[in-house]
Amino acid sequence: MFSKTQRFSILLLCIVVNGCQRDSDTSNVSSSGSSNEVSQSQSPTNQVINSLWENPIELCSALRDDGLASTGWQASDGEWYSDSNYQDIGASGGRVPANLSFAVFGTSENRAVKVQLVLNVNNPDTRQLGLDRLAAVTKELLRKFGVELSATLESSIKRGESFSQEDVKMRLALKIEQTKVEIFVIELSDSSQPPRHFEFE
Repeated sequence: MFSKTQRFSILLLCIVVNGCQRDSDTSNVSSSGSSNEVSQSQSPTNQVINSLWENPIELCSALRDDGLASTGWQASDGEWYSDSNYQDIGASGGRVPANLSFAVFGTSENRAVKVQLVLNVNNPDTRQLGLDRLAAVTKELLRKFGVELSATLESSIKRGESFSQEDVKMRLALKIEQTKVEIFVIELSDSSQPPRHFEFE
């Protein structure tokens, strides 16, 4: 038999142990809840990305407020596309100014798979103005997809440095073409689809 003092000590020990067990259970639930919140916070971005690829008309108007209004989602030879009018950038000094355009490409009426921002540096004096504008519009376009342009990539665009990166939802690249003028192309595409070249690019 236990004395009164021994019985009290055993009772106290049981209370402490059970209390610790409940704290541990609560901690486990909180940790699990945090994990769920993280996955839920990522889910809306994926939904926005999918929604835009599956709604070409909305995607075509994504940069309307930036002066790059769409000419309309239309079919040609089994492909779908939309482009914008050219947006002039900087003073021309008697020459054709640098300009920027926006195009969307797709495989069906209800499926876009690629967008492009094309900067033509017709006047070298406005090259930096054009690159700064390209970076700003790229940032705005990505925000429509629920994605932030990193400071590193924004700097690369402003310096006119090519890059390419890809994740499970999209590919993003800056391509440079040298013809009679320097051309910078920001290309954003759906990485769930194979890379594809379109006739109207």
